[in-house]
Amino acid sequence: MSPAQHHSLNTTGACDAVKLDDVSSSLRLAESIARVATVGDVIGLMGPIGIGKTVFARGFIRSLTHHDEIVPSPTYTLMQVYETGAIPIYHYDLYRIQSNSELEELGLDAAVAGGIILIEWPESIGALGGVSRLNMSFEAGKEGPSNIRIISFDPGLAWQKRLNNAVKAFVEETDA
Repeated sequence: MSPAQHHSLNTTGACDAVKLDDVSSSLRLAESIARVATVGDVIGLMGPIGIGKTVFARGFIRSLTHHDEIVPSPTYTLMQVYETGAIPIYHYDLYRIQSNSELEELGLDAAVAGGIILIEWPESIGALGGVSRLNMSFEAGKEGPSNIRIISFDPGLAWQKRLNNAVKAFVEETDA
């Protein structure tokens, strides 16, 4: 599978995963997904430390703000907000969260109501976002160079068509 290919594991034709050969592929995928994101979307970024979740978030945020926007990992701040002019983007890192009371203090419900949320380590938030939730699992490729990533998708109902459109645009841009 080339960096521009995706594959389906089901009969609906939905994209289940993409293979990314390098950081620039991740940034292009992030931009494609950002183009179809809207208010109320929750995008969960899952995978081990150092796998590329923050790189993806940085590409997503920069595609909707400025290409030189400073986008640090919110590991210690827990949340960063970015103004796009139209829809704010909330970038959370829940790696250090240990209780529900800490989650409540972060204002996730208010953020979802008025913006787009990117969450690294989303396992502790349950079904926040419902049908507008897109979970993305980042894994290292099992063969080839160490920078290869496999991104698997688990889209809520509201994401299914938009995700397919985003991946199709990503593939077309990569092949052009």
